[in-house]
Amino acid sequence: MRGSTAFVEFPAGKNNPPHFHTQSLPTVVLSGVFYAVFEDGKKVLYPAGSYYYIPGKLPHLSGCEPGANCVLFQYQNDHFDLVPTAKGERSTK
Repeated sequence: MRGSTAFVEFPAGKNNPPHFHTQSLPTVVLSGVFYAVFEDGKKVLYPAGSYYYIPGKLPHLSGCEPGANCVLFQYQNDHFDLVPTAKGERSTK
C-alpha cells in the first residue's frame, strides 16, 4: 500500500491552527473526542469509534476536546501534510 498511514495521539485540549491537507484525509477516532470546524463555523465532534473524511484542500480547524487524549488512525495517498492557512482562506493549490 503506497501512502502514509499513522496512529496519531493528540493531548486532551490541544488545538490545531487553521490549515488544510493537500490530499483527502480519512480518519478513525480510536479514543477521546476529536473535533473539526469548517467554513460554516460549526464545530463537529467525532467521539471514539467515529470515522470522518476531510477532502483535500478544505480549510478547517481541528483538535482534541479536554478530558482524554485523542488517538486517531489516519491515511493519505502520499505523504502526510498540514498546510497552515488564515482562517477562511481557500487553497488554490
